[in-house]
Amino acid sequence: MTQAYSEGLPILAFASAALLHAWLEEHHTNSEGIWVRVYRKSAGIASVTFAELLDEGLCYGWSESMRRRY
Repeated sequence: MTQAYSEGLPILAFASAALLHAWLEEHHTNSEGIWVRVYRKSAGIASVTFAELLDEGLCYGWSESMRRRY
């Protein structure tokens, strides 16, 4: 599968806060940033929530966030 990018940053999706946490733990010091795809509940796709995304990001010093449609 080809990795999707936006503005030079990878677009990733995480099925849970635990998976996001694991990714951040491994990459927080060597990543310039990412876009995280957050699915609506009605999509029926397991997804980290925006609140979880903010909480996990702050734990690793990632304080910038921007919401937009994809």
